[in-house]
Amino acid sequence: GGGRASVTNRYLRHFSVVAFTELDETTLTHIFSMLCNWWFSRCAYKEEITRYQKNLVAASLDIYKTAIRELLPTPTKMHYIFNLRDLSKVFQGIQSAASTVDDQGELLRLWTHEMLRVFHDRLG
Repeated sequence: GGGRASVTNRYLRHFSVVAFTELDETTLTHIFSMLCNWWFSRCAYKEEITRYQKNLVAASLDIYKTAIRELLPTPTKMHYIFNLRDLSKVFQGIQSAASTVDDQGELLRLWTHEMLRVFHDRLG
């Protein structure tokens, strides 16, 4: 439903179907907090930057959950399918530019840029 193309059982029988339940928010927070913790310690950031780690993860998850809940796919907007890979792209983008962050303002600008790159660009 929701604009997704259905796959017939006749075609589906040629593939193995793997399904798993969606991860809860506590698990997602733990996963991305560990990634950020590793990244922040690897880059040896100052305390003024590392204290934003929890806020960075919480805000990213909030926007991700909002996008899933509010931006549902339709027949004309089938590209509105967001998954965990989109959220991981945000953190990968931030980590790839780690050497350019010197203060919390730059971290916020980088995070905003990555969120817009991943979520907003898909809307256009």
